[in-house]
Amino acid sequence: MGDTRIPQLRPGTAWVATLLLAGSFGPAVAGGLVVCNDCSDPAGAAGKGGAGTVLVSDFQGRKLWAFENRFDSTAQRYRSQPRPVPASIAEAFARIANITDAAQAVITARQGVAGPGMAFPDGFEDANAALVAADSDLQELLGTALARRFAGAGPGSATLNDLAFELTALGLEVTGRSIGLDGVTINLVWRDGSRTLMKLRRDAITRAEYVSGASEDADGNKLPDSSIASDGGSYVGEYRFSDRALIDDWLHAAAQFGIPIAGTPGPRMSCIWENHALACHFH
Repeated sequence: MGDTRIPQLRPGTAWVATLLLAGSFGPAVAGGLVVCNDCSDPAGAAGKGGAGTVLVSDFQGRKLWAFENRFDSTAQRYRSQPRPVPASIAEAFARIANITDAAQAVITARQGVAGPGMAFPDGFEDANAALVAADSDLQELLGTALARRFAGAGPGSATLNDLAFELTALGLEVTGRSIGLDGVTINLVWRDGSRTLMKLRRDAITRAEYVSGASEDADGNKLPDSSIASDGGSYVGEYRFSDRALIDDWLHAAAQFGIPIAGTPGPRMSCIWENHALACHFH
């Protein structure tokens, strides 16, 4: 059958995947992104993608190609010249294509640790989970940087960055439909051992969302954040701190949300729920 052409795909939409999953045949096209599953002729499929840079994705075969299309006025068609897929986009594609169950949809990035897996976003060397938990502006900055890192967007070509986000939205749509998820969860492990959870949804692909109530310090203590307003009871319990820096982090975050804390700061603290509010004290 003929090619299926669809409206321009924007970050956070999934027109290609919708048609693909509905059973359309032939390459599905959105701007410079072409879907060609079980693709036997990626260059031919790329010719359907219009002028300029084109990505051809085969999620079933876990393959990705890049081409540069130039119009041949004599032949009255586009000619596709292969070009390298940027390494960051290739890594992002592989990361999504390899998600086959819910466990693999939780991705860990470790600050300051080189090696396989998703790299921690740059620019947050002086932060940790406690600072992020207490600062909504920092949460947004981190979410934007994390989304760019996950998609493989970089400081160079705006065209490639747009395609990277579109490819990520498509990949999460296809993967999500198969395993029943609406995105991926990213577990950020900071240099000091504290943890932040972020959620990247296929319908909001340009910024990961901070997961309230899930942040922990290096000792595993739950860190105060905006969830206190709706779920303060989840903070009830005993806390143990192995050093003063962890105590200071907890006190800083607690101060942003008006949590009263009695006693001299030390290694042991308890929190209770009374008079519809959280109250804590050091032992």
